Amino acid sequence: AAKFAEIKEKYGADRIGIFASPDLTNEEYLKLSELASSLGTALVTSADANFARLPLSSQKLFDGFEAVDFVIVLNADLQQDYLPTASRVYRMIADGLDTAVVDEECRGFANKNVLHVNLSREQIEELLAALHRFAARVGIQSVIENELSSLFKTAPETREAVIELIKRYLKAEKPLLITTEDSLSGPALQQLCDLMKLSSKGNNLLLLHNQGNRCGQIQAGFSPRALPLEQIRAALVVGSDLRILEQVEHCEFAAVITPNQAGQLQFATVVLPGSHFLETSGTAVNCSGRVQRLNQALTAPSGKDNLEIIAELVQKVNTRKQEEVQEARGKR
Repeated sequence: AAKFAEIKEKYGADRIGIFASPDLTNEEYLKLSELASSLGTALVTSADANFARLPLSSQKLFDGFEAVDFVIVLNADLQQDYLPTASRVYRMIADGLDTAVVDEECRGFANKNVLHVNLSREQIEELLAALHRFAARVGIQSVIENELSSLFKTAPETREAVIELIKRYLKAEKPLLITTEDSLSGPALQQLCDLMKLSSKGNNLLLLHNQGNRCGQIQAGFSPRALPLEQIRAALVVGSDLRILEQVEHCEFAAVITPNQAGQLQFATVVLPGSHFLETSGTAVNCSGRVQRLNQALTAPSGKDNLEIIAELVQKVNTRKQEEVQEARGKR
């Protein structure tokens, strides 16, 4: 706490960064947000570099499966990586739901009654970029009325499938698009979000995450980094993902709360033994937006879990602030 106060006094609070792994509990994220507020920094974000490229709008579009009348699975292997979501979609298909799968192999849907659009990831991103440029000028409704070949070069049968996909999408009252945070690049995800907004259909985007409690991290207010890492002078890293330490090795002070012993710890100034997710209790948000209870199975070797350590740090920071206020009043 004293070192963070020193860095704050020397460089300003905005030079302090808090980085959390995407596998912590909701309670730990909220306590880290409280710590950031106490320190006066707005830089509280994920330690996972993948988070920085996710458009914020992609986190706010999904509002449930109810009344969905058309599903698009975009370059995502649901059966392999997201079985609960796959099972839900399979049941909806069995009930007659119109579904399209956009990828090269129709993964997980080969024996299902779906529209398959055979596109690679590169072709999908090329198509999104072309549609984005076109729709931004004349509106997405005009796509069908124009020659798609002038926008997107591909085989005739694939182009016909793309046109059919767009027709079904525009016809649907409540389409649902399912993809993952790894399926597309950051710019392509942003273009996808923009296109869904341009359609003005109250669409849903279910962006599936493969990183533990990513949804809880987002709901706690964590946002992409607003400050270049090279400008940070003090860092607090919490959790099992320590790769960010390699990017902040220039910091004057780097504190780490982690259960892991990793090579990146050589860049840390102070290391506190944290807890693994099996050694803590709390809640997490699943990919469907539901809060789930996590029960502690083991006791952390240090006797304290991450939440207790962070809470003590918050208390010490606040106590120091109160002492500074009282000292300032005493000098008047």
